[in-house]
Amino acid sequence: MPVPDVIETYHNPAYVNSESRFIFTNIALEQTFYIKVYCGSDLVSCFLLPAGANVSIYVPAGAYSLKQSHGEHWFGDNDLFGNDGYYYDLTFENQPDPRYVVLWANYYCSIYVDTSDGGNTPFSNMTQDPSQW
Repeated sequence: MPVPDVIETYHNPAYVNSESRFIFTNIALEQTFYIKVYCGSDLVSCFLLPAGANVSIYVPAGAYSLKQSHGEHWFGDNDLFGNDGYYYDLTFENQPDPRYVVLWANYYCSIYVDTSDGGNTPFSNMTQDPSQW
């Protein structure tokens, strides 16, 4: 299945707000990413981010965790990149708890995603099983 353009596949209606935002930029040359944004256990947003694209996600102020995945073949919202994909949590070394990034009211956070050290967020908990992600 071909990977669609930038598309937010889900946005939790309880988190629709223009108070703060994430700006995601894909700096990988030929890789599409699928990103999940969580606030606690609540899924806030999911979206595809093709190579070279950027997207802003508006959210209320709060503490968020981010998950990133990529792979060669896109199988859709349920199977994502399949068992050959890579699924991991993003960590934030400059935060009190590196599993979360805190967005204050009227602030933004820029996230540069890549499959290597080129991004600004290290990876953790990598798996190749999308059901564990």
